[in-house]
Amino acid sequence: MMIVVVVIFAICWLPQHLYFIIGNIYIQVKSFQGTQHVYLIIYWIAMSNSMYNPIMYCWMNARSALTPRSMAILCLITFIKRSMHFR
Repeated sequence: MMIVVVVIFAICWLPQHLYFIIGNIYIQVKSFQGTQHVYLIIYWIAMSNSMYNPIMYCWMNARSALTPRSMAILCLITFIKRSMHFR
């Protein structure tokens, strides 16, 4: 599991680090048209790492594999109880 977490982290953050390294070596790259859009996409990829971690932990951890199903059932039961209370 740890290897998967590290690989996903590297995939998400490597483009941003490469962007800054290339931008510091070749300063004229930052003046190209569309650079802001490229940076925004790279930034979103880097920040998306926060979204992938809980998914990986839930998917790969045997003890928490039932958690999403249990949470869905609990929400459904709570919704049914509250809707019956208002009748």
